[in-house]
Amino acid sequence: MNLRFSYNRTLARPSFRELAPYASLNFVGDFVFIGNADLKRTLIDNFDFRYEYFINPGELLSFSAFFKRFINPIERTFNTEAANPELTLRNADEAQVIGLEVEIRKNLGFISWMKNLTIGGNFTYVKSHVTVDPKELSLKREFDPGFSNKRVMFGQAPYIVNAYLNYSNDSLGLSSNLSYNISGEKLYLVNAVGIPDVYEQPRGQLDFNISKNLGEKFTVKFSVKNLLDAQYNQTYYYRDTPYIFENYSRGRFYSIGVSYLID
Repeated sequence: MNLRFSYNRTLARPSFRELAPYASLNFVGDFVFIGNADLKRTLIDNFDFRYEYFINPGELLSFSAFFKRFINPIERTFNTEAANPELTLRNADEAQVIGLEVEIRKNLGFISWMKNLTIGGNFTYVKSHVTVDPKELSLKREFDPGFSNKRVMFGQAPYIVNAYLNYSNDSLGLSSNLSYNISGEKLYLVNAVGIPDVYEQPRGQLDFNISKNLGEKFTVKFSVKNLLDAQYNQTYYYRDTPYIFENYSRGRFYSIGVSYLID
C-alpha cells in the first residue's frame, strides 16, 4: 500500500497561436480565431492526496482527492469588439477545482482462459467554479436577472469516465487494446456579451488498436479511432430550454503501420 500527499505549483503558458494576433480558421465546426497578445500565463496550486493498494503485481486499486487553484485561467470567448463573430481568448481572475477519483486495474487470470486480459478504468468527479467578470455579469443579468455571479470553469467537465480492456500474449507476439472514454457537459464558449454561454454535451469515444510481431524485427500495427462516430453537440440554454449552437461529426480514423527494429 502507498499513501501519498503532495503540493506543487505549476504554470501553463499560452501557445504561439493563442498569442499571435492574426486570423485563422478551423474548418471543422469553428469560427475565425484571433489570438490575444495580452494573455497572461496561468499559475496553478495543486494539492493531491492518494491512497494506492496493489492487489497483485500489475493490479491496482486507488482513491484520490485533489484541490487546484488557478490564477489567470484562460477562457475561450467571442471578441466583443469585432464586427463579425470572431473567437479569441482571455484571462479570468481565478478558478478553483475540487475532485475525487477512483481507479482500478485488474488481471482476469482468476478465469483460466482469460489470463491474458486486463481490465481497468477510472472515474473522476469534479466540482469547479469561477467568479464571473463584473462587466459580463451586468450584461447577462439584463437577459437573466437571476444569473449567478459564479459558474463552472471553462473546459472542466463535472465527471470523467475512462475504461479499457487489454490483451497481451507474449508467446504469440500479439497485443491489443479497446478503450472508451466520456466526460460530462462542459463549458465550451464564454459569451461575454450577455447572451447564454455554450456547453459541449457528453460524447463517448471508442478506440481500438492491435499489433503483431512478425519475427524478431517486424511489427505490424492497426488502429481505429472514434469507432462510435458520436456527434459533437454544442448547446446553449435559454429559460432552461436547450438550443443547438453547433452539431457535427468528424468520422472514423484508420491507420496501419509497419515498424522494423534496428539493433
